[in-house]
Amino acid sequence: MYKNRKTFWLIIRYCITLVLLSSLLFVFSFANELDNNLDKTYLTLRIERNDTLWSIAQKNINKEYYKITDYINEIKLINNISNDTILAGDYIIIPVID
Repeated sequence: MYKNRKTFWLIIRYCITLVLLSSLLFVFSFANELDNNLDKTYLTLRIERNDTLWSIAQKNINKEYYKITDYINEIKLINNISNDTILAGDYIIIPVID
């Protein structure tokens, strides 16, 4: 297979180094993503008559979110909402990024 064991172990070391460097790159990019979320605060809103998750999201979304559906899904996750039903008089927590 290989001419000698030395070549074999050199290739193994190269592969391990490549995997480790790739892993570090992934970890640092993930850590950078977490740093971007440090400016996130939360606001409590009272739901008014005729409010929907969509209308609340439209009023409060900013450029940090690519799609309004992502923002709505985060609101639902934070508030443990499984469907799109919200009731006037209730309170919800929304994320706000400065």
